[in-house]
Amino acid sequence: MASPNRSPFDALGARPEPALLSQATRAITCIDSQLAKKLELIRLSDLDRPPGVDAPQWAALKAQKEAKAREEAEKEKLPYKSVVHLNEIHQIYENLLKHEDSGITKTLEVIRSFVEREHVNLESRQEVARLLLEATQSRSDKLDLSGRLLVSLPVSFGKMTMLVSLDLSCNRLKKLPDSLSALVNLEILNLDSNEFASLPDSIGVLSKLKVLKVSCNMFKALPESIRGCSSMVQLIANFNRLDCLPARIGYDFPHLEKLSAHSNKLSFLPISICELKSLSLLDVHFNNLISLPANIGNLTALQVLNVSDNFSDFGGKVPESIGNLVSLIELDLSSNQIRELPDSLGALENIRVLKVDNNPLVIPPIAVVEHSLEAVKKYMAERWRITQTERDETLRFPSSNQKSRQRNPKLKLPTALAMSMRFAWHACTDKENLGTWEALSLPNSPSRPLRKAGTYGTRSSNLTAERGPIARKVVQNVVDLKNCKCSKNQNRMKPKRQLIP
Repeated sequence: MASPNRSPFDALGARPEPALLSQATRAITCIDSQLAKKLELIRLSDLDRPPGVDAPQWAALKAQKEAKAREEAEKEKLPYKSVVHLNEIHQIYENLLKHEDSGITKTLEVIRSFVEREHVNLESRQEVARLLLEATQSRSDKLDLSGRLLVSLPVSFGKMTMLVSLDLSCNRLKKLPDSLSALVNLEILNLDSNEFASLPDSIGVLSKLKVLKVSCNMFKALPESIRGCSSMVQLIANFNRLDCLPARIGYDFPHLEKLSAHSNKLSFLPISICELKSLSLLDVHFNNLISLPANIGNLTALQVLNVSDNFSDFGGKVPESIGNLVSLIELDLSSNQIRELPDSLGALENIRVLKVDNNPLVIPPIAVVEHSLEAVKKYMAERWRITQTERDETLRFPSSNQKSRQRNPKLKLPTALAMSMRFAWHACTDKENLGTWEALSLPNSPSRPLRKAGTYGTRSSNLTAERGPIARKVVQNVVDLKNCKCSKNQNRMKPKRQLIP
């Protein structure tokens, strides 16, 4: 802290008291007021102009009077102004002292922080050198240098060719040394929470690398040389600035099981990603995805798929091939703009978690979604069964179906059947008929029977009085609709025969 030196101001005098300062200020104001009155009188004295004095001469005389009045006022204000100026000088000096003290304090804090940081860095470098020496001598295959505020790695780093696992997370690293290519046995590399913007091309030499973690950095893209890491099993690249994934990721990483790249700027997924036959987790939520690969159903080993918070409709509809993800257990489509879920979703028998909230869904209806996961699964399963039925009929009778479509292309059997499903669902929401939905099945349907506790059959004749009048009415409508035929000249349905009187 600097000690204030007031010796130059002692000769001028002490700082005026507040009362004296106030008195001087009032005196100056009074003098200025009197001067203004005098000047106004001089300007209005044209009537007092002596005879024989023309206008220019009179103007010059008035100017002299005004100057004399101002001079007298300034002389009168001089002692009072000296008091005010002395107070201003003292105030300025004190402000300078305060600013100087604040600047010195900040400077001392910066110096102290720098010294402490350098001391920590020195200790960290010494600790790193010690760990490297110990690891080299003991030929350890693991090295943990996380959280040591490292800004660089030592030159001798590349000599540890026996390393299998290396943790460099939570440091300040911006660049990896080229000697990284010497770590040919490395299988796990953790670079989370650093300041990397790119990886060296030498990373492609690490053909045994199985786990790569690069989350919380500043990557915009991964190097093309990464294709050399053909043993990759896990690739974690969350919280970066990635706008694309490697184009050949599906061919270069045939053993990849876990791919997480959420909280980036991805607008699409490469088509080759559908070739990852071993992939069990795909997490790309909180990106800018505008579509999903049409063949995403090829990922038959996928168990967890998260594409939430992309605020996208994925090109109008989720790919129908999603129904081929036979191993899928968890599907998160929440916080997007999806209006329809694909009917093939009903084929996913192993799914346990389905999140579709915050979407403007039409299919399935919101009422079904809010009811339960089982209700959604049954609703979509019934739609999928009807779609398969139509497809089977098209394959069995292609010519007749084609003629029917030519006569009335807008009329389709699944439309009528869907109406019965809607009626069935509303009927089954009654507490006494909750089991009916699970018991229903369309007559003469090629699909497998839907039964509950093994007591119900697939045909309408198997219905008993236990199911109630609502259930009987539902099945009657289903039977009538199933046995309809299209008229040649009118777009309406006519029953072949009345099965239930």
